[in-house]
Amino acid sequence: MSSFCAQGWAPMAQMAVPARWQEGGWRALASDGDSLLYVVKEGRGDIETWDDSSGKWAPIPSMGLDQGHKLVRAHCAVVGGKLYVVGTIDKNGKLSWGAKVYDPSSRTWMDQTNMKYLLLGATEAVSVWDELLVFGRFNDGVQHGAQAFHPEDENWKTIPSLHVTQTNFAVAAVGERLFLVGGSRNRNILNTVDVYDLRSDCRSSAVPSMSTKRAYSAAVGWDDLLYVFGGGNQTDGCLRSAEVLDTNSWTWS
Repeated sequence: MSSFCAQGWAPMAQMAVPARWQEGGWRALASDGDSLLYVVKEGRGDIETWDDSSGKWAPIPSMGLDQGHKLVRAHCAVVGGKLYVVGTIDKNGKLSWGAKVYDPSSRTWMDQTNMKYLLLGATEAVSVWDELLVFGRFNDGVQHGAQAFHPEDENWKTIPSLHVTQTNFAVAAVGERLFLVGGSRNRNILNTVDVYDLRSDCRSSAVPSMSTKRAYSAAVGWDDLLYVFGGGNQTDGCLRSAEVLDTNSWTWS
C-alpha cells in the first residue's frame, strides 16, 4: 500500500464522498489482496475504492437501500473478486440482518443468500480459502457463533466459533491466519492480538501487543501486513492513529 512507507505514514487523496460521524463514519475495510481497497460507510451505505496503481479514490454504485433504511455494524470482505457486505439494516427503528454482494465487473449489487441463523452485534467478516467467514453473536448478545459461505454452491455452513471473551474487536485475515485485534472485556479496552492458524487449527496469544489500546477499530490484511485503523479507548477517546504488524518479523510500526 503506497500510503505506508518505512519512515511512517504518507497522506492519501481525499475521498469523493465525505463521512458524517453522526451517521457512523467510515466503518469497514476490505482488500482484494492486490491493488484495491474498499471502504464502507455506515448510514447510507456509500462505498469507495482505493486503486493503488492510480493513487485515487472512486465511488462505486450505491447498495440501493430503501428510503428510511440505514446500514449499521457493517463489515465486508472480498471473495473471488467480489465484495461481500454484511451487517444490520435499520428499517425505521427495526433491525434485521442484511447481506449484499457487489460484482466489480458488471458494477451491480445482488442480495445474498440467507444465513443459517442471524448473527447480531460485533459481527466481523473475512475472506479465507475463497470463502466468506462471518463471526458474531446471537440475539442474546452473549454466545458467539460463526458461519462460512462458499460462493460456488451459494451455501452457508456452521463453523467453530472463535471462543472469545471480549467484544468490539476487529478481525482480519493474513494468508491462512486470522487475527483478532483489541476489543473490550469487563469494560477494559485491550491492545492484545490473538492469531488463529486455520490450517493447524491452533490459537496463540504470543503475538506482540499493539502500542495503543483499541476497541471498535477496523483491520485489514494486505500482503504480509496487518493494518489496524482508528477505534478508541477511555484515555484517548476516538483515535486517528493506525498501526501495522509485519507478520514475518512480528514487529509493529
